[in-house]
Amino acid sequence: MKQPDAAITQPDLPAIPPDGPVTRPEAGTRHDYGSFDDEATAAVGHPGAQAHPERHSQPEQSTAVPLDDTTVVLPDAELVGLRLSGGEATPQYRLRPGAELRLGRRESSPVHPDLVDLQRQNLVRDPSGSPGPETTFVSRDHASIGVHSNGDVYIRDNGSTYGTFVRGKTGGEKWVPPGQDVPVHHGDTVRLGPRYEVEVVLGKPTDGDTTVELVRPPGGFGEENPVPHISAEDGAVLWAAPLGPEVVGADGLPLQRRTYTKAEYIEMWENRIGRKLTLEELDTIDLGCIGLTMARLGLTDGAPPMNLAFRDPAVQPILAEMEGILAPGEVAGKRVTNYLRWLDDAKADLAAVQARPDIAQQPDLLARAARRVEFYEQGLATLQAEARQTWTGIADSYKQLELERTRTKIEGNRRAFANAFHYAEKLNAVLAKQPADAAEFLRMAYGDPELMRLRGVGEFLPAGSPSEWKAVVFSKHFWSGQRMTWDRDHTGTPIRDSDGKPQMRAMEHPDPKKFVPDPRTGQVDMSDDLFLGKPGYCNFDYGWYDEQTKSWWHANHGEYRDAAAQQRDPMKVFQSSDEKFFAGTPGYDAVVFGIAFVRESHSADRIPAMA
Repeated sequence: MKQPDAAITQPDLPAIPPDGPVTRPEAGTRHDYGSFDDEATAAVGHPGAQAHPERHSQPEQSTAVPLDDTTVVLPDAELVGLRLSGGEATPQYRLRPGAELRLGRRESSPVHPDLVDLQRQNLVRDPSGSPGPETTFVSRDHASIGVHSNGDVYIRDNGSTYGTFVRGKTGGEKWVPPGQDVPVHHGDTVRLGPRYEVEVVLGKPTDGDTTVELVRPPGGFGEENPVPHISAEDGAVLWAAPLGPEVVGADGLPLQRRTYTKAEYIEMWENRIGRKLTLEELDTIDLGCIGLTMARLGLTDGAPPMNLAFRDPAVQPILAEMEGILAPGEVAGKRVTNYLRWLDDAKADLAAVQARPDIAQQPDLLARAARRVEFYEQGLATLQAEARQTWTGIADSYKQLELERTRTKIEGNRRAFANAFHYAEKLNAVLAKQPADAAEFLRMAYGDPELMRLRGVGEFLPAGSPSEWKAVVFSKHFWSGQRMTWDRDHTGTPIRDSDGKPQMRAMEHPDPKKFVPDPRTGQVDMSDDLFLGKPGYCNFDYGWYDEQTKSWWHANHGEYRDAAAQQRDPMKVFQSSDEKFFAGTPGYDAVVFGIAFVRESHSADRIPAMA
């Protein structure tokens, strides 16, 4: 597969010899797999690329009164506390009925007068055993512990970015919807975000007020403390906070995205499946968006199956027309962006050559470095002129047309996803009837009047009994303008690449005749997909849908092989809402929603109660 910038190839110029300066790694280079790049999206003004900062509350009158060290806490009464292992001394607070104590991190300025700074007081511990929180998983105003007038104790999420969870003594866990009071009981564990936990202790002092003792449980995953397999009260595994209309950001609008490091995602995924990932699975995740999807589907090589792929028939021709207008200008802009980057690199190389103490003895080296700068300056001027010419006539209407394209994508992708999800539900209904084997499953599936219209249901079925299968939904964003060139040399022989395959080319315009959905079912023939991206853009973006969190999981790009590049631009994992994921980026004109069968028990993926 080609790298994101491979369609606009950097000219082959004389290189600086090994004893010269080391050229900086190209900033746009990616792993050989797809990307979902918000920076690139923001550069063209994509309306969905804005960040969603954490929610903040306005300061209020403090209701928490610190107590002295002589306060007596009775373990058999109704008291809230967060117990620190080892019996270490911790702060205590008294809450009168109707009062609340807020938990978060104060940082450089207070968010709320009575907020307990968990970071400063070192009262939470991450699963690695390190005190924290050292990341923004704990929001500045994360949650509140309070006491109702009747003495019942509750936890409320204050619109945190990564969510609040309550786990009972029996191990059942529930998500705390923002703004709702969820009861807590003696021995419960409160989890702030995906990794930080505090233990709840209940009691009551002699004067009737409720007190709070902030304490911390031990942590750390290892041989003596394996990865926990946390289940919700109804049996489903809780591993991340949901996204949806009820989860809002600081702007009061639904939260569109959360971002995790690769290590954080791996830890969360291990918590979901209840075991450590194998080295082969870890290597798969390193592939980026396609790797996350493959790991979800239980694959470690190849690519997600596309035998059951769906697209909305209504918007396909509309999007093709819009892309035909917008794509040439966007591709021209990408060419200019690439040459600007290459020119910066060439100038940096020239400056490094000029600074060499032995440059007087190597005039050829200086001349070659100067020629590189001159070449890119001339090329940049030519491309800028071409870009201006390309944009003539549509520049004034670009923003409106781009916004309309985004809206059309969201509308069409919402319908296509609903269609694919509908077929997945029907397939799972067949599996629920416990067919004895794959042959009986297919007979039962094709007995359904809707499923019988689908092609390829029997392809890529997993091994084992159908009782272990489940149909799940994933997606792929891609570019339709790709084709085999079938170019021939002077002898008439087809020109092939190093692998013996015919040469392929990504076109500047979309191809409205390719990947056309069946008007009856929405099913798409993906056999012509060559994994080529829009010139100058990344080649694709895969994502998998999680019913439990109502969100899509994908990545910015695959992990770099070079350690320095990993540190400079690490792989990130995105948890995106429907709207954010459906909008995509300008690099893709087509989206399909696939159905794949995975081997897992149905109970492991049941949806937990949201309240």
